[in-house]
Amino acid sequence: MQKLKLQSNNSKRGFSFIEMIIVIVMLGVLASGIFPLFIRAIALNKKAKNKLIAYQVAQKEIETLRNTDFGSIYTSGFVVDEIPSGYGTITVDNDIDDDGEVDEIKEITAQVIWQEEGGIKNINFTTYVAKHGINRK
Repeated sequence: MQKLKLQSNNSKRGFSFIEMIIVIVMLGVLASGIFPLFIRAIALNKKAKNKLIAYQVAQKEIETLRNTDFGSIYTSGFVVDEIPSGYGTITVDNDIDDDGEVDEIKEITAQVIWQEEGGIKNINFTTYVAKHGINRK
């Protein structure tokens, strides 16, 4: 009969505690270098979102005025709820050639202003509206 010989397996498999600590430290160093980039990206994304909303709101106000009767277009203000501390103004210039007479063309400027890190930001849209429309005869 053959005897079964038991072999002791002294070679350990897996990682030692020290090796695991070293890997965790290395991952921590890598994460600490990348984490600020994520924070910065989030801040830039928020700023870009606010600016995009401001452009959309200004464009909407301009389009609303383009569809308004020429005689009913006046300087006014509006609130922008989607942006922190956001508000806007509509400025109408009835005398764009500065001759003292009311013209048949109005210059309309929509401005959106909001508060952001680093100060106050704004965007402007300017367009012209003719009394009888564009290219009408």
